[in-house]
Amino acid sequence: MSIGNNAISFDKYSYYKFTGKGGKEHTVLSLGGALSVGILGNSSYDKEVADYVNFWNSLARENASGIYMKFSNEEIRSRLTEAGIENGFFTVSIGGRTVTHYLSLGEKSSAVHSKEQYDNRYNMITSGQFFKQFETGQKVMIGGKEYVLGEDKKVDIEYGADIFDMWA
Repeated sequence: MSIGNNAISFDKYSYYKFTGKGGKEHTVLSLGGALSVGILGNSSYDKEVADYVNFWNSLARENASGIYMKFSNEEIRSRLTEAGIENGFFTVSIGGRTVTHYLSLGEKSSAVHSKEQYDNRYNMITSGQFFKQFETGQKVMIGGKEYVLGEDKKVDIEYGADIFDMWA
């Protein structure tokens, strides 16, 4: 497993060991394009390792919305931070299958958005479509920065800004 540059990668057909809560050792296998509960040493069900596998497998999908069925925004952000992932675009690769997501720190937002969701929202914001019902001169906070809407209702914002952390 490698971690760096806001990316985590599990190699194909590899075996990983990690120490969980309470010092218990776990095994995980990377098979094809998914992680699997390790079978070496102990074949009994272990909720902690099953959650670990479910978490990373959910993030290895283009649409990671299934992650919210098991994990809260706070837990998702915490686990990603523990793995060295910071706010912004990040990639998850399992067995050569790589996906890019966006980690938002917005309190009123989901923690993880697909790159496609980010791009669609970014294009709406910068084209004037997102704020077309707002008044000229209205202030908008995006990613901790204040913007004032002009007559064209466009916001000139840097690609990669936390556009899910927005207040108007």
